[in-house]
Amino acid sequence: MTPGALETLIRTGIPVADFMRLSVRAVEPDRVLISAPLEPNRNVHGTLFGGSGTAIALVAAWSLVVARMHAEGLTAPLVVARQTTQYFKPVTDTVMASASFEGAWAWEGFRQAVAQGQRARVGVVVTLEQTPGDVAARIEALFAAVPAKG
Repeated sequence: MTPGALETLIRTGIPVADFMRLSVRAVEPDRVLISAPLEPNRNVHGTLFGGSGTAIALVAAWSLVVARMHAEGLTAPLVVARQTTQYFKPVTDTVMASASFEGAWAWEGFRQAVAQGQRARVGVVVTLEQTPGDVAARIEALFAAVPAKG
């Protein structure tokens, strides 16, 4: 899936993402990079609103799983099962959300279960950065693929 195709999917399927002005910067098999400007996502202090930061991270995490499923021809409804957010410092400019799978082993078990029509879970880790390498927050999310009952 190209960055443009993924961005269109996000902005049409998740209306708040359009308001937040999310942009897909990169799509790789094991990583998705999304950015968002501060202005529509700021709080009263002029820094990134915590809820926006978490939403941006969850969209990045969801995007990683959806793009990989698409690349491998897998289909199943995908929902967030759990997420935790840890903020380390304020963000005062454009935020970059970098999503990657929890570990090298994470994708294969998920892929096999979805391919067999079973429930599956996969962990994704997202970092929010204002400048490369300067992590402002870490988000851990668990996504579940729930096959339709036949």
